[in-house]
Amino acid sequence: MGVLTENLVQDVATEEYMTPEAIALVNAAKALAPRLLERAHQTDEEGIVPTESVKEMTEAGLFRALQPKRWGGYELD
Repeated sequence: MGVLTENLVQDVATEEYMTPEAIALVNAAKALAPRLLERAHQTDEEGIVPTESVKEMTEAGLFRALQPKRWGGYELD
């Protein structure tokens, strides 16, 4: 099944060390993981991430995690 597994998002960090933005993104990723997993076979077969997956990740703000704050991102490390 490629890179995705059912343990895609694990609790590897504790909230006491995370910013509110980071906590929100981790929660968004956890919520999105089952839908991405459902499309994992399609992704592997086609060799491209489905448009609906990219749309959902964009709407969840996941692509803004490393983007500098001055450009509207979260600038997480």
